[in-house]
Amino acid sequence: MDKKLQTVIETLRENNCTCVVATPRGKTVASSLEGVMPILQLLRDGDSLRNATVADKVVGRAAAMLLAHGGVHSVYGRVMSEGALAFLRENSIAARCETLVPVILNADGTDVCPLEKRVAKLRLPIQAFLLFDALMPRRGSD
Repeated sequence: MDKKLQTVIETLRENNCTCVVATPRGKTVASSLEGVMPILQLLRDGDSLRNATVADKVVGRAAAMLLAHGGVHSVYGRVMSEGALAFLRENSIAARCETLVPVILNADGTDVCPLEKRVAKLRLPIQAFLLFDALMPRRGSD
């Protein structure tokens, strides 16, 4: 395991955050936002994810598509869905996880996560970005 990946994994484990991103230029961003919001926010803010290393609590196909859109180099998920792992690998992104699950479930565990349902038929990373950019509130919005 490379040092950058090890560092983001340790930061994720040791801090109360949901997502940690380390850029090739040495910038590290940790977020406590839920779902795909940390990734979406970075993409919206214009922060380059190109060749970044990412550790996230939960990586489903929705997050994988956004990460691919950003051009990340490698991804670690404490929990990762089979669909996310396949999508990342299809897009030549190194991916590892602690726990591989068939699908990401909603918060109460009764159904597939709504974000996963929304991207089920999408094929291109830009499609996921455009969908979530239109659906999710922007910072400072109600």
